[in-house]
Amino acid sequence: MTTPTQSTGNDVVTPSKRGRTIPIVISIFIAISAIAFTLAAILIFNSVRSAHQVGRAVAADVMTRAGQTISLKVERLVTPIDVIARSASGWRETGEPLTQAGHPSEERFRFLISEFPQISSMYFGYENGEFFQVFGFGALDPALRSSLNAPGEARFATRYVLRPDDAPAHQLWRYLDTDGKEISRRDEPNPKLDPRDRPWYQNTIGKDSPLRTDVYSFESTGKPGFTIAVPISNHNGTVLGIDVSLSALSNFLANEPLASDGLIAILEKNGEVIARSDSDMETTTSIGDPVKRDVLDDLIDVYLLDKSSTRETVIEYTGIRYLIETMMVPLGTGREFVVAIAVPENRFTGHVTERFNRNLIISLIVILLFIPPIWILSRTISKPLNQIAEKADNIRRFNFESTEQIKSRIREINKLSTTVDRMQSALSTFQIYVPKTLVRQMIRRNESPVLGGHRCEISVMFSDIAGFTDFSENIEPEALMLKLSGYFEELTTQLMNNGATVDKYIGDSIMALWNAPSRIDGHAAAACRAILACVAANKRLNAAWQAKGEDILTTYFGLNSGQAVVGNVGSTDRMNYTAIGATVNLAARLEGLNRYYGTQILVSDAVRQAVGPEFLFRVVDMVSPKGFEHPVLIHELVGEISISQNALTTQEDLDADIEKCRHWERIHQSYLDRQWNEAMKALDAFLERYPHDPVALIYKKRVTEHQKNPPPTDWTGVTLMTRK
Repeated sequence: MTTPTQSTGNDVVTPSKRGRTIPIVISIFIAISAIAFTLAAILIFNSVRSAHQVGRAVAADVMTRAGQTISLKVERLVTPIDVIARSASGWRETGEPLTQAGHPSEERFRFLISEFPQISSMYFGYENGEFFQVFGFGALDPALRSSLNAPGEARFATRYVLRPDDAPAHQLWRYLDTDGKEISRRDEPNPKLDPRDRPWYQNTIGKDSPLRTDVYSFESTGKPGFTIAVPISNHNGTVLGIDVSLSALSNFLANEPLASDGLIAILEKNGEVIARSDSDMETTTSIGDPVKRDVLDDLIDVYLLDKSSTRETVIEYTGIRYLIETMMVPLGTGREFVVAIAVPENRFTGHVTERFNRNLIISLIVILLFIPPIWILSRTISKPLNQIAEKADNIRRFNFESTEQIKSRIREINKLSTTVDRMQSALSTFQIYVPKTLVRQMIRRNESPVLGGHRCEISVMFSDIAGFTDFSENIEPEALMLKLSGYFEELTTQLMNNGATVDKYIGDSIMALWNAPSRIDGHAAAACRAILACVAANKRLNAAWQAKGEDILTTYFGLNSGQAVVGNVGSTDRMNYTAIGATVNLAARLEGLNRYYGTQILVSDAVRQAVGPEFLFRVVDMVSPKGFEHPVLIHELVGEISISQNALTTQEDLDADIEKCRHWERIHQSYLDRQWNEAMKALDAFLERYPHDPVALIYKKRVTEHQKNPPPTDWTGVTLMTRK
């Protein structure tokens, strides 16, 4: 790398061809003098208009979202009841007769009323005029208990109308606690109720789907509500009814936050009110607050004037603007209703207006005193400076995609832009020859490259192409260069996607590091994942080459983790960032051992210990590589245990690999325990299933030799390697 030439101060920046540039001082002076007051007036006007627009837009958006939320809640309040009604024909106990002892559906009714407090009661009406009903005293309709003369501790009430053939008709009331145990009862002769006379029964018989009645007063309580009724298809003359009181819906609406100072109502399509948030709906017409009465009337008028599926508008009463939202919502049995909402606009915009007025006064004072020169200056120079700053930041992060030339009529900005463009051009060329992560770290830390290094824990990988020497002799150099470049491009992409720093290319080999220069949590796992991705990429390349009739390339990988010295080696004029030490040497040896064992990926036991159960390994051997004093346990990296969307293997293949490795572990343990006969039997079974497994063939040859000539008593299973 050559030393950059220092500027002598005589370089001349060519002015822009679009016009003559002027000094920044003159530019600021002319701009401030010409448009200061005009800009201030425009700024205030735009601020006022924007504040009002934003406030109203926020209010409209909140109303729309609130309407959608309340409509969804109301729908969820009633829709389950429709689902319950439609499923009644499938209940096993439906066909059981009603007796003095009750009906087996009682427990189901009590459960459903407990789960859905909007249900006031559930009942069966029979063809012979008998009737069975269960009431629940829930939080949504607190007045129901007193209307039925129930004890204070009662949670449920059951009502039976029995018409036996051999006795007079009578009506039985039973009051139950939470667990369904009877608290008290009362028996009434000559009941007036005959379900066959009720509209919900008459209009349902002969139908094959649920029916939702109009609003009417319940016979038992006298309160308004509606009924969802369904004929029981397998039992002619039996009808299931489910009562929903308007008190429950109104109390639900009253608890919505928007109801505190607004109004929420549920309307029929004809505009009839069936529930509203300001009342418990003792009646369907009375409303106390005259303003809210007018608002309710207008809600109805708005809907009737425009029955679109979604409607929002604004009305005004006594100087208060109300936002109105109407939305259609289904309430069971396929019928649609209208949820109408009216909320004072200042609920949403009051704080915006207050804050704006306060800030406007402050802003006016500041504008009069300081804003004109600062504002004009920033408007004049901020855009190109921001563009230059963004480009410089991209350069700092080694992102050179932007090629746009930044222009300005200010001479100094033009000069700065030209300098940044030249720096980008130089660094974009420089980045090709050095690791990006290294340079980024040096720039981030404001460091200068110096010779020397520091000790740290890293993962280091070496790769090599099998038979590359013979391959290269049978191909033209130009074609070899292109093929090797494509190969390096694909593998390097996989390595860098998994956090690697590519240290160097050595002929057909790659040396890559993890955890240097940037720290990486779980660097050993990242390295394993990167190598598996490289193997997959190599397979894709080979498939493409085979399709073209070209020779394929098989890659060996060696991976080790441990302490190494990482830093710059070389001279002050030319440095190379790399790692040195026994950890690096062992990784290189592991790559070479693949040729002996017939494997593709060999890793040290340090790697296997570091990644834990994340990856699948197969123990290969305890070896003493040439040049190493102590033996090393080595493993074959088989795959990654977890199967994700981006996994490189299928669950079926992974299960097969796991079974193969477990089988091999038993063989290897028998080998270490000197159980030669047992090891030979296991090897024969293994080779019958995997006849071409090179590691198993090596071990079979060893076991055969040990059976003939048992090793000495101090034998530890270590294989001494005499070649690198």
